Amino acid sequence: MPALAAAFTAVMLHFAALLAYARNTGALPLSGMAPALSSLGFLVGLLAFLVLWLTRERAIALVAAPLVVLLLVAALSTGFGSTPSQAPTRGAWFVLHVGASLLGLALIAVAFAASALYLLQHRELKARRFGAIFQVFPPLEQLDRINHIALVLGFPTLTLGVVLGAGYVGLEVGMERIGPAHLGGESTGLGNHRARPVPSWDTRPDATDRRGSCLRRNGAP
Repeated sequence: MPALAAAFTAVMLHFAALLAYARNTGALPLSGMAPALSSLGFLVGLLAFLVLWLTRERAIALVAAPLVVLLLVAALSTGFGSTPSQAPTRGAWFVLHVGASLLGLALIAVAFAASALYLLQHRELKARRFGAIFQVFPPLEQLDRINHIALVLGFPTLTLGVVLGAGYVGLEVGMERIGPAHLGGESTGLGNHRARPVPSWDTRPDATDRRGSCLRRNGAP
């Protein structure tokens, strides 16, 4: 099937580009506007390819392809910037947050594509127009099923990404607040505190005589 082969080739080329970016930067393409948009475009294209492979209906891919192109254009116009020699490391929490959020958005994009096709086909049916465009559309039941599955999976995944993001931000803020006080006290708090001079008795002769005269005035032997 030419459409399936073309979709597979496009998805693999995009995946190779993301791998090259990860190899050059040493980090996953999740941090930053341009890498995140590119990763979102890859996920939308991958899900559209899976729908095309499972249903053999190319209408979803025809609607999803412009979305992928728009995401890539937005990523390129934003700019990936210069490739840093050492990218900042991110924890697993951040990766799960961004990955779940992007996957949820990609699923919602597939649901949008199915909904758009459903509405277009419904309008064609009401107008009793059964032209070449109508022949390309999949059945309404299939579009409704794709939309339902994408929404059922997309909204919980996106919600999970938002919750993980809130937890990640809370953890970062908490570590910034308690870190200097509890974790780095030896270096920041105590290290900057100068030791006070310990008072010692002056052993000079004149000082000894003054101390003796004061003790005699106070009645000490």
